[in-house]
Amino acid sequence: MAIEKPLSQACLRNQGPILEVLKIYMNEPGKVIEVGCGTGQHAVYFASNLTHLYWQATDQASWLDGANSWIEPAQLPNLPAAICLDVTMSRWPTARAEYVFSANVLHYMPKTHGVNFFAGIAATLVSSGTLILYGPFNEQGYTSAGNANLDAWLKRDIHQESGLWELSEVVDLAHVHGLDLRKDIPMPANNRCLLFHRKERA
Repeated sequence: MAIEKPLSQACLRNQGPILEVLKIYMNEPGKVIEVGCGTGQHAVYFASNLTHLYWQATDQASWLDGANSWIEPAQLPNLPAAICLDVTMSRWPTARAEYVFSANVLHYMPKTHGVNFFAGIAATLVSSGTLILYGPFNEQGYTSAGNANLDAWLKRDIHQESGLWELSEVVDLAHVHGLDLRKDIPMPANNRCLLFHRKERA
């Protein structure tokens, strides 16, 4: 039975602006782990435009068929099939990588999984590796009516413990796991790209 190819309009809107950030801060050859690839559209778009990167998309098992319906037909040499990764796994099924990328993922998971999210990323990144997070974040409250509506929807329809994070919460939790904020880049539609560097390993 053929898999219906998922389509995210949000991906179509944000992939261009995000690509401009990745061109600057993922400019050296290396491996990227995408945490929460969703439909797989980002993986195909970024891997096709950033051919110096080996892009490994990951997501929960229920998303893989849809993601691979984009990835497999693309037949890109630097984009293998998406693999299963749940942030609560005790050990992530990914090798060390120079980069981790995650877009519009953190606010979908219960806040209690944030520790797993950052711990897994810290374990995955090489020393001085780069994490780029894209999405909406609060700054002492909502930055727009749209973000307030998104937060209410997440808590009502996704998980009562999900929702937008305060930027300071994200920065503090990342720091606990050896990830220091280096850049905070405003993006269209009240989103941001947060750039973190992994501290040198002991």
